[in-house]
Amino acid sequence: MLALTPSDVHTSEELDTYLAGFSPFEFRADEVSPPNPLIVKENDTFRTFSKNNAFRRANVESSTREDVKTVDPESSTEPYRTVERALGSFIPERTEAQSGTLYNVKEESLQLILWKIALDREIRLWELLEATANWDANNTVTLSGGTRWDQATANPIADLQARMNASNQEVTDIWMPPTVSQAFLRHQTTRDHMRQMLGDNPVDPNVGEGAGASKRVDYQITGMPVIHVVPGKVLNETTDLVDEIMADSVVMTTSGQGFPKGGRNITTLQTFRESGPSGTGFTSREFFVEKAGLHGGTMVVAGHAEDIVFTANTVGGLISDVLT
Repeated sequence: MLALTPSDVHTSEELDTYLAGFSPFEFRADEVSPPNPLIVKENDTFRTFSKNNAFRRANVESSTREDVKTVDPESSTEPYRTVERALGSFIPERTEAQSGTLYNVKEESLQLILWKIALDREIRLWELLEATANWDANNTVTLSGGTRWDQATANPIADLQARMNASNQEVTDIWMPPTVSQAFLRHQTTRDHMRQMLGDNPVDPNVGEGAGASKRVDYQITGMPVIHVVPGKVLNETTDLVDEIMADSVVMTTSGQGFPKGGRNITTLQTFRESGPSGTGFTSREFFVEKAGLHGGTMVVAGHAEDIVFTANTVGGLISDVLT
């Protein structure tokens, strides 16, 4: 007697109801330095009023007979230069026609481009903020030995307060990678500070932008700006592990709404982005390539042109080497 097996009656095919894949951890560069697509030219200069205007004391004493003393605004200009950053993907007509039900080749290719551009921006921004040389010496500190936050003798609260006090403007945001945030919340001095302020009452779980269904993890403890967790990761080509984009550091920044225009506010970073043909600062397009193969194909392209500038290295602060 012959027994029929499944392989005798079935040819293996790809399921058209299942499509899985990884998604990047959230990128937060646009929150740290929102792109402002108000720039038309590739390069120009921007003006900043000196801190002397706000903080240097002047002799204002006068009398009915002497001339009134005068002051003059101090300012300086610095250059920016945008760099085009773009990626493309070619989809042959023949390939697109034969793709599966869930696998939309063009859509997935464009999504991949957007992820890669966002990943590049995330890495560039944190590399800029985590470089000690970019900060004024008074606004950064490197921890060592027992002062690191995974040591019982450390004092994370005092470290944050010292950097906040050194800033020339009020710190509005504190940024940490997940591992640093976890060490911060575990530390006894953090728990003591929270108990001192809150007693036995729990912390409000809906503080900051992490409330509700958002993937963002933001929280706030009394006397501190909102603390943002930066979860972004990047593939380590050497180890094949997915590493945190932020190193074991804490970055403090001062943010504002859009471009400063009145000479009365300043941010730690500023993204100068060309508005481009769309006027939004981001360009995406597709065009048919006639000469590629028998049937031709579609090229999808997306990108932007920008320059992330450290506009005030005395505003905010950096704590490096936070963990052992």
